[in-house]
Amino acid sequence: MTRAARALLAVVMCVVLAGCGMSAQRRPVAIDVPLPTTPTSQPAPEGARSVTVYLVREDRLEAVRRAAQDRSVATALQLLALGPTDEEGRVGLRSAVPPESARMIGTDPATGTAVVEVTAEFVATLGASQLLAVAQVVWTVTESPDVRRIRMTRDGEPIDVPTDEGLTRQPVGRDDFVLVAPGPQPTAPAVDPPCEPAVPC
Repeated sequence: MTRAARALLAVVMCVVLAGCGMSAQRRPVAIDVPLPTTPTSQPAPEGARSVTVYLVREDRLEAVRRAAQDRSVATALQLLALGPTDEEGRVGLRSAVPPESARMIGTDPATGTAVVEVTAEFVATLGASQLLAVAQVVWTVTESPDVRRIRMTRDGEPIDVPTDEGLTRQPVGRDDFVLVAPGPQPTAPAVDPPCEPAVPC
């Protein structure tokens, strides 16, 4: 750009600035420019909860956590019906409860007894698997502080369920399934060794 062109450009700028009501500054002035803020993470959605359900490892129950929108017994039973995740299955967890075979009917607040309706497929579960299935439901449902025992029904009628002590049609709780409860196997009572013929007892 030639000297004449630069002079002409300076005159034009002065005219423009004067027309806008702005005067030329003799020194540069620092201008504070706000820096962009780092976006914050969104809070967890309200109502996020977790519940405990009981699966089976070998011949005993084992507690696992499940994300849930509420801690109701009905939700816990629905999550129990889904069985173990693929990862849990790889480490040896399984479920004796047939899918979609148990649903919550209601709870008597006076007695803390819940009624759980089960399907024919649940009733048809045999042997040790049936005891484990009942224990899974009992331990999962009694995670609720409002429930101490459950009564199982089929078509609205109470059914016999297996326990540590045999079959019963009465409401059952965790104390009826100690032999498959989570944790170490209960130790057997001590038994005195048999007497030897030459040693008096």
